[in-house]
Amino acid sequence: MYTIIAFDILRQHRWRLLAMSALGIVSAVVYFAFAERMYTVDLVAIPARHDQNFSAALGGGQALGGIGSLLGIDAGQTEQVREGMAILKSRLLIEDFIEQNNLLPILFADKWDEENNVWFDPSDPPSPWDGFMEFSNNIYTVSESPAEGTIRIKMTWRDSKTAASWANAILTLANDRLRERTIRQSEDSLNYLREELENITTMGVRQSVYSLIESQIQLRMLAKTRPDYAFTVVDPAQPKDPDDYDFPKLTILAPAGAIALPALYLLLLIVGLVFASTDEKSGDVDN
Repeated sequence: MYTIIAFDILRQHRWRLLAMSALGIVSAVVYFAFAERMYTVDLVAIPARHDQNFSAALGGGQALGGIGSLLGIDAGQTEQVREGMAILKSRLLIEDFIEQNNLLPILFADKWDEENNVWFDPSDPPSPWDGFMEFSNNIYTVSESPAEGTIRIKMTWRDSKTAASWANAILTLANDRLRERTIRQSEDSLNYLREELENITTMGVRQSVYSLIESQIQLRMLAKTRPDYAFTVVDPAQPKDPDDYDFPKLTILAPAGAIALPALYLLLLIVGLVFASTDEKSGDVDN
């Protein structure tokens, strides 16, 4: 019964549905003509591979049981990747990147008076949190492919040159942050080990502490001398050709428009029929 009713509705309103479909396609074409082009650029990196001899040196503290782990000496490659991914996605990194590059006026251009270099509403300017939400939700994406062992950064913006610059720059900033963190932790570990060494009299334990000290010195040296300490760029982000935009796509907009308006018309028609039927039943009951 319902199938017959549906076919009857389609038959009675077929010309209106076709008109709605045509209107949807025209609307999609008009939108496509005037919509701002958006570009998505990719950067591909891998976790930095440190020298095997150096990695072996970091395991020299096993004679001290869990002390090496507490100092961060036995952190493996998997832990390094997790830490790197956490840094890349962190609010602190993104907010610092936005601040260093003064991106709030760019991200919220509709609220920024460029001529006078002030916000249109000085009492309610966009906050760092607003910048973080806009950047992380609509512009910046980080993903990991464990099977390939790669990390991919995507930047989406109306200017592909700017997007590529941002992608390369934020990875550099993450590398710098991880290097600084490693250097700071290594220096703290060295201070602790040197203090403990004065209280240790057993020769075997002293030798193990010396090995830990040596590994921390090597770790600090590596962090200070390698700009790509955490991530090595395999494929840097590159600007795209002006015609190679990712949004809008007419091949997606036109079919969507051809379907959306007729579907909306049918929905409104069905709702109207349901309410009309309900009113008729109510009238029959009252009578």
